[in-house]
Amino acid sequence: MYFPSAGPGSADDLDAPPVPLIGAVRGTVLVVEDDDRVRRFTRGTLQKLGCTVLDAPSGEEALRLCETPGLTIDLLVTDVVMSGLSGRELAEAVARTRPGIKVLYVSGCTDDAVLRHRVRSTQVRFLQKPFTADTLAEKVRAALG
Repeated sequence: MYFPSAGPGSADDLDAPPVPLIGAVRGTVLVVEDDDRVRRFTRGTLQKLGCTVLDAPSGEEALRLCETPGLTIDLLVTDVVMSGLSGRELAEAVARTRPGIKVLYVSGCTDDAVLRHRVRSTQVRFLQKPFTADTLAEKVRAALG
């Protein structure tokens, strides 16, 4: 994934590269990523795609967000390997209260590490890090489309 370097005063607002609005997507996406830079890049890219984006730095915080009454979440985008809850554990917990939620797993780990977390199969949506804004947009369009 390409991360632009943040200059002074811009650490909280990394600009994601432009994403073509052809085939813009509508929906609410919850991004769960423990790396601040990856989370900001992903959030910015999805916002430019047309999504409403919520984000959390941990699975535990994401679960608290999911408890918000009346909150709609169409897609969970989660890192696979995080301290605390793993992406798979988070997805299973969210699915108990939001059956049918769509999940896109993201990981920069080797295939062995991803397989240990049991999220690599033909039925699972998966995006390997590093990724580009275009690749992320393609995966999210497919998940929400």
